[in-house]
Amino acid sequence: MPTATTLDKETHRGHLYCLRKQGLTPRAAHTQLRYYTEDEVFTLEEVEQLFADINIKKYRLNTHKYLLLAEDGVFNDTAVIEFLTHRYAHTFYGGLYTDLLKVTGKELFSKKFVSKWNSQIFKKDHLALEIQRDFNKNSLRGFLVCLFTQNNTATQAHEKLLVVTGREVFSLAEVEKFFEQIRRGDYLVQEHEDRLWRAVPQYNFMKNLVEHADLNLRKALYQTCRQVKELIDNTDCRINSVHVNFIDDTITIFSDPKIPQETYQSFQELGCAVHSNGKVWYKKSADPEHHQILAKKKLDILTQIPNVTVANFKLNADLSQSNVQNLSKYYIFLRTIRIENLYLKIDNFAGISAYLGHFVPETLRKLVIFAGNHRFSLRVMAQTRPTEWERWTRAEVLITNQRFEDIENGTLLSHFKFALFELHYVITVDQVLAIRDNLLFHPELREFKITCQMLPDHHDEINTRLGTYNARGTRVGRWAQFPYPAPNKDKFLQLCVLEGVVWFRGPGFVPGECERAEEELRDTEHLNEGVFKEFEYLRNGHL
Repeated sequence: MPTATTLDKETHRGHLYCLRKQGLTPRAAHTQLRYYTEDEVFTLEEVEQLFADINIKKYRLNTHKYLLLAEDGVFNDTAVIEFLTHRYAHTFYGGLYTDLLKVTGKELFSKKFVSKWNSQIFKKDHLALEIQRDFNKNSLRGFLVCLFTQNNTATQAHEKLLVVTGREVFSLAEVEKFFEQIRRGDYLVQEHEDRLWRAVPQYNFMKNLVEHADLNLRKALYQTCRQVKELIDNTDCRINSVHVNFIDDTITIFSDPKIPQETYQSFQELGCAVHSNGKVWYKKSADPEHHQILAKKKLDILTQIPNVTVANFKLNADLSQSNVQNLSKYYIFLRTIRIENLYLKIDNFAGISAYLGHFVPETLRKLVIFAGNHRFSLRVMAQTRPTEWERWTRAEVLITNQRFEDIENGTLLSHFKFALFELHYVITVDQVLAIRDNLLFHPELREFKITCQMLPDHHDEINTRLGTYNARGTRVGRWAQFPYPAPNKDKFLQLCVLEGVVWFRGPGFVPGECERAEEELRDTEHLNEGVFKEFEYLRNGHL
């Protein structure tokens, strides 16, 4: 059953603001709010701090947790002015225009607009500039909720709200409508709502709601009542694809339909802009990684709700702009995530290996990795990263253009049933035969295709020894066959050596799988392209 604790905290701050204006002490206000919510939304210390902020006018009813720059796709000129004012102390004029263009995505505000504002503010003390902010409507609703619980009429509440706002934000008709919503139980928990929830056929109604809910709603429902919690505990939530772009100082996340698209833009040590469903807000912060923190919180929902499985997780990380250390901090959210297929486009394979330690190993099936031109040692990974190595050995399929330094005659990759990869070194005849001997202990093998360099003499020698006589430049090769040892003597391992390719096919060979894998790898080079929607923003004024 929904409770008052599920309301936005800004609503509760507005409630406390009303109590402060009535002369209550922090302790008395804390007690009243706790009685109303039937839980402790704020600690006594937090209420005391809020009252102190109210006293020095640091908190007002027009105080927003975030600076709302745009709503319904429309940028507010007043909010943009406040954004520029905050940025003014930390950058030059050219930087102001660049920052604004970064947030809007196109030139909604011209250089002339920024220049005019810049010349005006230069004549003033920009730190003391008073900006006419829009009121925080959730805080105002909390103020009205407080008055409603004290048996004020809508007319009385409207008059008292006018006193603190100085202008009409909600009309009398809107206050009357809001009070009527409260009486019906649409906004607050009432006794008849208990009866309503008990009357609802929970299994039929709630089961459909849970199955079709996005992750935010699913998380909110999980906190409502025991029956719904048990239903979610026993209902699988399968997500087809989660897309994440980690490019430069911007992170974009999207999953249709479970995670609405959100973009997080960093402004170094000054704050972070968030884009979500036509809204854009700016959060002041001295933490240069604040955008990563917000992205983690969004994706952390995947680990907080039971039975969530992601079929395809697709991450594009441009490490030429964001280094491996940043990415290493970012993968923390993956600590318990259930992923079946992992698609990665990344410059440095070292950054990839760290991700593997944060998957549920029983679910990981396929790794598709388009990596930069960097060699990587699997032996080092096996020796120094045991947790990551365990996940690596649980997957069945590896598709990558990564050039490995040493695969120890195939033993470091032989757990894969299908593998497409490259070698950094020039392979010898003895190494090819050693890989063959190792794979003969794996009758579940489907296919191994290794792109590698081989000296011309070695190419001729191996084909002579195999009896295949594949000449250099041959496009369709001959295959040598080798029987598996007992108890699989009726099964065969096939080997073909072409120019630049060493190719194995096992008893589980699936025709066309290699071609599909190569196409999948080419697609991963363009991972997430065309997935994210570009929002067309407008502006509402001409200041």
